[in-house]
Amino acid sequence: MEPVSATWCFIPSNSCHSDSVIDSSSFRDTMKLAPMPDSYDLDRGLLLAIQAIQALLENKGLPVIVGIGGPSGSGKISLAHKMANIIGCEVVSLESYFKLKDFKYDDFNSIDLTLLSKNIDDIRNVSDDCGVIIFEGVYALHPEIRKSLDLWIAVVGGVHSHLISRVQRDKSRVGSFMSQNEIMMTVFPMFQQYIEPHLVHAHLKIWNDFDLVLSPESSLFVLKSNKLVADQDIINILDPAKFCIVSE
Repeated sequence: MEPVSATWCFIPSNSCHSDSVIDSSSFRDTMKLAPMPDSYDLDRGLLLAIQAIQALLENKGLPVIVGIGGPSGSGKISLAHKMANIIGCEVVSLESYFKLKDFKYDDFNSIDLTLLSKNIDDIRNVSDDCGVIIFEGVYALHPEIRKSLDLWIAVVGGVHSHLISRVQRDKSRVGSFMSQNEIMMTVFPMFQQYIEPHLVHAHLKIWNDFDLVLSPESSLFVLKSNKLVADQDIINILDPAKFCIVSE
């Protein structure tokens, strides 16, 4: 992997105060991270995310509250836990804030914003006891949520992978099943209308190029050996039901 040359910097939260002198005590309220102009793969994105948290800790102090948003199956949870393992912090899923009665996982109104806002305020008020915390979920970068966060990270990938992940998740829940029509009429439109527009505002955009569908089909296996192996010797140990021989 090539080294990441990008550097995090801060800009005024309000452009009209860009020429004023910023007092160190008010830095947290008056300055914010400047978004990275490019998108990055998962490895580079992970490194930049850690660097961003370090910059926030050094310049704005505790706590640092991170939001990782993106569609289902994009890799939000994996990234969040990799970051948490490096930093040593907690990961909170926004699914924990869905209202128990009449909720829909693709409906932003199903999130208990009152409780979420209270918890974030509590974290701010006990900053000496809370260093870094990561919130992850499809709506983590919604304006009503991201306004309370310090670092906004968007993770995206192939839409068909997101849909497959969503279907697998719902089928695993008792009494929950999604038809193909429901996928096309609810999940995908909700992503386009209520999730995708907010991802462009992220400080850090990460593209997950792992394809849940195509990767197993396009896998390339290389036999690394100094010994010359005859084709028939390989065929003899393979399951004949799982391969075919194409004549040229």
